[in-house]
Amino acid sequence: MIEQSQVIVQVLNGISLSMILVLISLSLMIIFGLMGIINLAHGEMFMVGAYTVVAVNQFVVHSFWIGVLAAPIVVGALGLVMERSLIKRLYKRPLETLLATWGASIALRQIVKLIMGSGHKMVLSPTRGAIHLFAGVEYPAYRLMIMGITIIILASIFLFLFKTNIGLQCRTVISNRSMASALGINTAFCDSFVFALGAAVAGIAGAIMSPLITVNPEMGLSFLARSFFVVILGGLGSLFGVLGGAGIIGGTEAFFSYFISPVIAQVIVLLLAIVVIRLKPNGLFGGL
Repeated sequence: MIEQSQVIVQVLNGISLSMILVLISLSLMIIFGLMGIINLAHGEMFMVGAYTVVAVNQFVVHSFWIGVLAAPIVVGALGLVMERSLIKRLYKRPLETLLATWGASIALRQIVKLIMGSGHKMVLSPTRGAIHLFAGVEYPAYRLMIMGITIIILASIFLFLFKTNIGLQCRTVISNRSMASALGINTAFCDSFVFALGAAVAGIAGAIMSPLITVNPEMGLSFLARSFFVVILGGLGSLFGVLGGAGIIGGTEAFFSYFISPVIAQVIVLLLAIVVIRLKPNGLFGGL
């Protein structure tokens, strides 16, 4: 018999995982919508964000929050360098872009191994203990904090996209690049800015997730796969799709990880993505 408290805890686990997936997937989708680029190094941006926290704590100052603040700056700068030196030369060449970003992901993993080693790293949670919620449920305080931080970040992204002049220009480029260029919008600047922003968001996602997972050079691969599943299920180009897809993926994985095993949970997520693509090629929320 499953206790009510266990069900509530698994629902909260699914929500916390879903919010992280929303951060990663939203930035991945914005980059694709603006530039038509599938960034296979996006998972490594997540990984570098986590390692930024490790490096700050190990070499600079023992402060988790300084590491979190440094992560989007470091990873955003890395994304800007990648876009200016590599991606901008490969626009309108999707196959070459896939190969280039995949090569960049391999290079980033090897660089991290050379600098930080290939072993696993652990990051201590800045907030320990649990908070009593209701119905006898106690839930880790840091996971609740992640939910709050993620909501603030998502709200900031949406405000940027819909309430600022730069956000309007970026959305114009996404809608019609040729018309935006004819209107005098600097599309090259929008490309660089959005790629750096997407990298920064992935970096901060990795930073705030670092206390909950084992930090290692290969960690980005699984989160890259999950983010693609989110976009596939939700529908490419749909903001509602990112939210819905992340909720489905996060909830499904949390549920089956608890009752069966994490490996089986990821297999079920993969099968779910295959079924959705077969029945609805545009995703569950495509066009919304």
